[in-house]
Amino acid sequence: MEVSSPAFWGVFAFAFAAIISGWYFMGFDTEPPAAVGAVVTTVQQWTGIAMIIAGFLVFLGSPAGPELSVWFGTLLGTFGFVWAVLGFSLAKGGDLKPISTFLLITGIILTAYTVYNGQLLELGLALFTNLFIILLVATVGCYAAFIGIRWMPILVKFAGACFLAAGVVGLWLVIDYLSDITKTVVG
Repeated sequence: MEVSSPAFWGVFAFAFAAIISGWYFMGFDTEPPAAVGAVVTTVQQWTGIAMIIAGFLVFLGSPAGPELSVWFGTLLGTFGFVWAVLGFSLAKGGDLKPISTFLLITGIILTAYTVYNGQLLELGLALFTNLFIILLVATVGCYAAFIGIRWMPILVKFAGACFLAAGVVGLWLVIDYLSDITKTVVG
């Protein structure tokens, strides 16, 4: 029995969380704050958990081989952890300063992922180009959120735009994957 790739599930969860969170960080649909915050944090929590599970399943094996399974599984797990922590922290009314530090450290980790993914661009696969864009934009978003929360609030909106853009590219990957499956099934 063939099993579909859990990576698809993880990328979809990432895209969904990034788009919803980006929209919220940009200041759209923020009324009433308690209800909107509850929706956004719930999305972050559950998509984070879904990504952690997807990352673990990718670890178990992928047609791309063990090296890429480890790399992509870790990437999904990292993003899953980030969304889950943000969701649980914000739902509990967490102080934004520690959250900004968390986003700074996330930005540093994503910088390493971005540099490594840049080396994978040599393989010439569109997947790595799209992942590079997602990583680069999400990294900039994390740094912008850190600076915005600490010193320049307008940068929180810019961070939201970065997260929204990363989510749209992730959604593009999902749609592209579904398109390939449809072509294969339909013929």
